[in-house]
Amino acid sequence: MAEVYIIGTYHDFQKDDGSLSNHQVEKFKVFLEDVCIRKGIQLIAEEMSLEALGPLSNRGSSCKQVADKLGLSHLYCDPNSAERKRLGINEQDDIWMDNFYSGNQPQVAVKTRIDEELVKRRKFWLEKLHDVNRCPILFICGARHALPFRGLLIRSDRTCEVITDRWLP
Repeated sequence: MAEVYIIGTYHDFQKDDGSLSNHQVEKFKVFLEDVCIRKGIQLIAEEMSLEALGPLSNRGSSCKQVADKLGLSHLYCDPNSAERKRLGINEQDDIWMDNFYSGNQPQVAVKTRIDEELVKRRKFWLEKLHDVNRCPILFICGARHALPFRGLLIRSDRTCEVITDRWLP
């Protein structure tokens, strides 16, 4: 049995902000419930912060709603803007704008900087999971992070399994 199970998806399914049909979000929640039951999940963690949820923070993400429904622990793992500043993590949009105003570096250089910032964020998630004593954990993240985060977990001696790296209804 793995310590961490990973589901990669699109943040619209996590936010449930009305940009998708209720049917699509409900399918995501049912999928999460099924995984939690089949894998004996003790904690649902996700690449999300209350700040990122904005006005939806009072009801929580769809992942938090599933955790509450199943009586599981839940953890938002993504750093908010104050934590990003403290950790020196730059936003992708800021990197592109900095590039635009500083003389347009080659696109490859900008993408390299963005990748470096993503590595910092993934390490932050890993640290958050290290503070948790509940396993197995279901970790939900953006589709582009599922496989790199798996690699980071493996390098830190955590057993893990990617359930899907790009969940869609």
